[in-house]
Amino acid sequence: MTTTDSLRAELRDWAKALAPVEWHGASKFTATCPSHGDEHPSLDVAIGRTRVIGKCWSGCSQQEMLDAVNALRNGSAHVPIGTSDVSPTTALPRVRRRSKKDPLDELAAYCGVDRSVIDALPVEARDGKVAFLFGDDLPAKTRVMGAPKKDGLAWEPAGLSTPPIWPLRKRYPKTLTLTEGETDCIVLRSQGVKAYAITKGAGRVLTPTEIGALRDRGVEAIVLAFDLDSSGSKADSEQTTSIIEAGLMVATIRPPTNPLLGEKDWRDVQRSGRPWTVPDPDSDDSLFLAPAMVADLLDHPPDPLIDGWFHRGAVLLIVGGPKDGKSSLAFGLFAACLNGTLFAGLNARHMPGPVMVSEEGYDTLGEKIRRYSMTDFRLLTRAQNPGLTFAEVVMKAARVAEREGRPVLIDTLRAWAGIENEGDASEVGRALDIVRSAVIPRGIACIVVHQTNRSGTYRGTTEFLAQVETMVEVTRVPEDDMARSCQIISRYEGAADPVVLIREGGLYLNAGAPRISYGKSNDRMVKRRQDMKVLLAAGPRTMAEITSMLAIGKDTALADLRAIGAVERRSGPASERKTWSVDDSVDDSVDATPQPEPASSVVVDERHRIRVSRRQPSTDADAHARAKAKAAKTTPRRPR
Repeated sequence: MTTTDSLRAELRDWAKALAPVEWHGASKFTATCPSHGDEHPSLDVAIGRTRVIGKCWSGCSQQEMLDAVNALRNGSAHVPIGTSDVSPTTALPRVRRRSKKDPLDELAAYCGVDRSVIDALPVEARDGKVAFLFGDDLPAKTRVMGAPKKDGLAWEPAGLSTPPIWPLRKRYPKTLTLTEGETDCIVLRSQGVKAYAITKGAGRVLTPTEIGALRDRGVEAIVLAFDLDSSGSKADSEQTTSIIEAGLMVATIRPPTNPLLGEKDWRDVQRSGRPWTVPDPDSDDSLFLAPAMVADLLDHPPDPLIDGWFHRGAVLLIVGGPKDGKSSLAFGLFAACLNGTLFAGLNARHMPGPVMVSEEGYDTLGEKIRRYSMTDFRLLTRAQNPGLTFAEVVMKAARVAEREGRPVLIDTLRAWAGIENEGDASEVGRALDIVRSAVIPRGIACIVVHQTNRSGTYRGTTEFLAQVETMVEVTRVPEDDMARSCQIISRYEGAADPVVLIREGGLYLNAGAPRISYGKSNDRMVKRRQDMKVLLAAGPRTMAEITSMLAIGKDTALADLRAIGAVERRSGPASERKTWSVDDSVDDSVDATPQPEPASSVVVDERHRIRVSRRQPSTDADAHARAKAKAAKTTPRRPR
């Protein structure tokens, strides 16, 4: 008898002892296992290469199964099964699985984990399916193993509210790891990670309300462990934002896959057979702050680095048009703190160089670094970014800054946050929320550079101020390319006054009050004249200084000077410098209506073409006569 004939005879002996059986061709069959109470056939028996092989899919050991079969064959003339040369072994045939097997065994094999991992979770076999359980009053999520996900997944009974996370607990750990699905959750659980699955996958991440519910059940930090594909990256970004909006800390780990082998998730890594470990979410020195620690930080007032400008634990937003010097202003602030120099005449408290997240190229950055003597900094450019989301970049920058005691620069918000419309307050606001959530709890001083739109304007000033502590609007001064006008808007008392800054090398000098733009309305005229009185009360000014600082023409300036009763003084001959000042006795209130000219209000100044006015105030009769003469000159002649 040949080996094949011997194996077939041995297989028939197995079938006779285990009858009834279900044959699948001439070389294998399925039967109920005699070693346990089997309701469905769970024992596979087949002819291998050199012997008959069998496997009980319900978990019976090889010896238990052999002992039960031998008990059925007592009194047989054949050699007891298990003692012949063609006895079964623990080797398993590659036979196609069927739904009649235990679904939980199939789930364990599908995930590449031991059955004990499955038994420790709220999951059961139900009508040939795997049922993920949530509670007595909630539906179960069922899955048919071996079927496509689209067809094999269902909620039973249908039509009820579905929980967003599995397993469902009354109390969760302080640090919780989220995966895209249940099988990835099972794999991470087998590695000792406190993992939980989003029940609807990457297409539907947890909302801030749902994350708030997790927070109420003890969660302080969430680690995202999504798949390494496009949908996982998108879900990572969306989920990070919602977690930050809910007030929790967030970190990210990625499966150590080999993309060249088609791997993308944790199950692929587990089934690869190679050794692996779960990445540490603290590998980038991330630190999760508990709410009590955050509250303690917020209870302390911010520490000013430059009074009225720059504070610890606060966000400074610098707004301006292209090439208006926004980044240079930020470098000037950092350089003053780093090098101990003055900024706009103000002392700066020492601080190490910044963690810079910049969109600029190395050439322009190198020029600024040399100009401002920035010898200490940390830099991440767009070219260096390994594909991290904006939230991930901000969180990592904040961790480095916290560890090394540095400030943070985000330049520009539009480039890094992917803002399509830089004038959209809601879009900018969402990006600023991410920045604030990362830097404020850590007490980090942060400067965010934001560019205005093409028209040179932006909307949403009120919304911006709701999310930053200080905002500086930077504009050019037409007469001086090195000068910038800065309007400072701040939440803090003692905010810096509007100022014109002149850059000399790496220093910013205070050049006084900025130019102010006025309209033609009566109210604005009153405001302009009041500002002129304040300007002249601080000290004499030349005509050139008055027109430059108030951004008005000489004729308008002369009319305003007459209206407020200003006096021009000379320090010598007519060719020398002339200044304007205001008498302190003049009433502060300025009437917008034209006033009679004083008898001698202005001294002759041929250089500025100002006429002498030494006549007495005109009467109503004189004014009426002049108006009548002017009307007669402008009346058109009648045609002949």
